[in-house]
Amino acid sequence: LLPLQFFLFKHKPALILQFICGLIYFMLFLTAGYYYAQSALQQRLAYKETRVEDTKVIVYIAKINQLGSETIQQEIQVLNRHEQPVQWLSFQKRISDQQAVLELGKYYRLTGEIRPAHSYAVQGVFDLEQWYLQRNLMSGFKLKQIQPLSEAEIYGLGYASHLRKQQTIFKQLQLGIERQRLKIRNFIYIQPLSHKGLILALLTGDESFLDKETTIFFQRFGISHLLAISGPHVLIFAVMFCWLLQKGVNRFYSRIFLIVPRPYLLLLPFFLCVLLYCAFVGFEIPALRTLLSCFCLTALVWFRQKISALTLLLLSASLLLLFDPFSILSAAFWLSYGACFVLLRIYQTTIRLDLSRSQTWQQQLIFALKLLIESQWKIFVALLPLVIIFFKQVSWISPISNLMAIPLIGIVVVPL
Repeated sequence: LLPLQFFLFKHKPALILQFICGLIYFMLFLTAGYYYAQSALQQRLAYKETRVEDTKVIVYIAKINQLGSETIQQEIQVLNRHEQPVQWLSFQKRISDQQAVLELGKYYRLTGEIRPAHSYAVQGVFDLEQWYLQRNLMSGFKLKQIQPLSEAEIYGLGYASHLRKQQTIFKQLQLGIERQRLKIRNFIYIQPLSHKGLILALLTGDESFLDKETTIFFQRFGISHLLAISGPHVLIFAVMFCWLLQKGVNRFYSRIFLIVPRPYLLLLPFFLCVLLYCAFVGFEIPALRTLLSCFCLTALVWFRQKISALTLLLLSASLLLLFDPFSILSAAFWLSYGACFVLLRIYQTTIRLDLSRSQTWQQQLIFALKLLIESQWKIFVALLPLVIIFFKQVSWISPISNLMAIPLIGIVVVPL
């Protein structure tokens, strides 16, 4: 391929030759991607549990739990099942708010029943096995008994290497963020608020206090995506912080802009804010899309390189699939990038209009309303097949409800 590529750069080849070269590269990358995904699948399935049995496991708790109305779900790192730690999902019946729960950064010996995930032969039923695979969960675990273990006991059981690994700066930083998430959850819980569950979900994506009626309401009106932490949440936080930073620099040390141009000075703080927020919400796929897009954009601006918006979006998706090929199994991946593609096409059509002439605020308001209406019905039509494939149902009122919910929540509620 190298001589062929050199020839294409040195000469102006025929269109058929360009097509053949492009087809070769397409097949090459398609084959490489297939075998990469196949290798990742074999590695992940190597530790998947297939039998129901009672067992005792040594576990470490690195993530906060998910509180439901009837159960408490908790991702656990199982240390004694295989030669390396694996992720399971434990669940226990929620009796009261004072019952014993698994604490962050602690080790336990748990007694319970292994509950392997399996798919269903009935079409339209939630595929639990696929969800476990995408989340890197090797099994479910019905928790029956909890026994705390000290670090000395863990050291005596032969897990000193895991103990030392948790003392590294990176692991301590991850644990600190999880503790802050739990602290925010507990802080909001004790506040005299009527919609504390909704506030917690909008800020952190944690739906622990979200009642069933509110969840059904958001699903019925097709606005459940507003509960997922995505681009608007992350960018609002980063923009607010950078605006305050810029005001402070202008007031106390504005001479620095003579040394470093304003956009370059704010690039690093902006990206660090995006990174911090994404870590705070658990690096969910919509937030990861924003993080990878901001990383690519920051690098391109810093090195003064140009790239089209569509190429940037595809580069972000490629990096996400490179880090985690199983993201492609998630509905959030397809819906998130699909919506971004539609919005990108709408933006590209609007910039062709002559917007350089001055407009009154009434004209700007009318233009914004037209843009909002156009984006909503186009997104609804474009994502309709994906919504039917993943959820087997459609909320026909969602274009109308989103017209009111997106400006209200995105412009007013979330910033406040």
